[in-house]
Amino acid sequence: MRTQRAAWALSLCVMAASSSACSREEKQEEVTPQKDSPAVAEAPSSAPSGAPSAGLAVDAKPATKTIPTLVMERFSPEGLLLSSVYPIEGALAVVDGLRVGRIVDEKVEWFGKLPELNQGFGGSTINGVLGVWPDAVDVLYTSNNGRALQPSYFPLTGKGVQHTLAPEGGAASDVLGVVRMGQTTLLGGRTFFSGFELKTVRGPGVSLKPQTGAEAGCKEGELDDRAVSAEPIAVMPAAFGGTPQGTVMTLGTLCDKRGPVAEVWDKPGKSRLVDLSPWVKKMSDRPRILPGTGDQLWIYTDETTPLLQYQNGTFSALPRLNNPILVNAFVSSQGQLHASDGLTIHRHEDGTWVPVARLAWPMQFWSIALHDGTFWVSTGALQRLREGKDVAFKEGCATPFVHLHVVSDKSPADLTFPATRKSLAAFPGAAEISLVEFYDGYRRLGVKVTSKEQGEALMAHMKATMKTTMKDEAPRLLCYAPAKPRVIDIAAKGK
Repeated sequence: MRTQRAAWALSLCVMAASSSACSREEKQEEVTPQKDSPAVAEAPSSAPSGAPSAGLAVDAKPATKTIPTLVMERFSPEGLLLSSVYPIEGALAVVDGLRVGRIVDEKVEWFGKLPELNQGFGGSTINGVLGVWPDAVDVLYTSNNGRALQPSYFPLTGKGVQHTLAPEGGAASDVLGVVRMGQTTLLGGRTFFSGFELKTVRGPGVSLKPQTGAEAGCKEGELDDRAVSAEPIAVMPAAFGGTPQGTVMTLGTLCDKRGPVAEVWDKPGKSRLVDLSPWVKKMSDRPRILPGTGDQLWIYTDETTPLLQYQNGTFSALPRLNNPILVNAFVSSQGQLHASDGLTIHRHEDGTWVPVARLAWPMQFWSIALHDGTFWVSTGALQRLREGKDVAFKEGCATPFVHLHVVSDKSPADLTFPATRKSLAAFPGAAEISLVEFYDGYRRLGVKVTSKEQGEALMAHMKATMKTTMKDEAPRLLCYAPAKPRVIDIAAKGK
């Protein structure tokens, strides 16, 4: 019977990426890396045929004459250990404990602090910053008690209403997103007791009524009994968002057991249901709604499904990136859709993906933002991407290097990698190579080699001798000299 409650309890607060901006200037944004530092409505008949094929290759046309190679640079003003950035309209926000500030050049300008409202639950943690700088900045936060998260909204600047979704302490509650409609800000969430909850937290009240199961034609037995005190609705949302122009949308599964749908409010009042099954096989537990400009947004469901675009009432699919598993989709401060496939950052324009920057190392980020021409990423620590040296191997390279893999932050600082050393010790040229651990964005492990040929032979040897250990790894031959490496004696004993 209440099969989804456990999943709800495990959900995390949606970050500010789900909020929509009131207005954004629709213009081209150039990258300037830092060099120094009832029944379901049919999907529009034109959408499947008019949408780009999900199998199209990425357009190789560069967005600028030279596509820069970007490397990570830790951003820690005054030694602060910042972990994430939150792009809001007019600023790039960061959090330190309960303090909220914005990045200004090389420092952080602190402008607000969340009052501690969870003293009885172990304190609070800010999970998102959203809104408009300086007069309408909001934060999403939870308590530090995993059994009583109490996901909440707080208006940090300007006039608004603090709201907690589960003040009774129920664990099965979740903030799904915040949408701005002119002067109104709407909070969307779900709770154990009320199911889906909509709350006006800023400005004039707006009435949006989700369709009930009866109105949408759900049959008896299709809807789970997910709420104690509410009439079952046809679509229990997995995401809540909207466009800057004011269209509001939730994503979910129709009648719990049918196909994926979007419930769309083009205006206050009754919604319409749009079938997304032409593009989405199954709605994921945590899809994302990314607002664009005007009446535009994008939907990311999972790595196997193409991104969907909503534009002036019509849905369509975007072409896939070459490596969908590593996709980080995000919207710039100018409202332009971008995505990283782990090797290249692309911008979507005119129906194609245009490469705008290449990454020195293959990587996936916790989050990524583009603000005022600079990319900011989170890897657990806040980094900005600056233009750096391409480490791809080229003929004539004086520092050939084999990158093995990223080292877990949980690994001991003095780990000597015995399995790797055992394999290297059996390599014919073991006396000529050096095993090193170094830091470049992440902790990494690699081997200094003497030539391209030796590097290629070493990679083949390690794949043959470490079939089980390296089955998910992808060693690469680079032209690279790590700074301040920790040299690990291949012949040493230890664990």
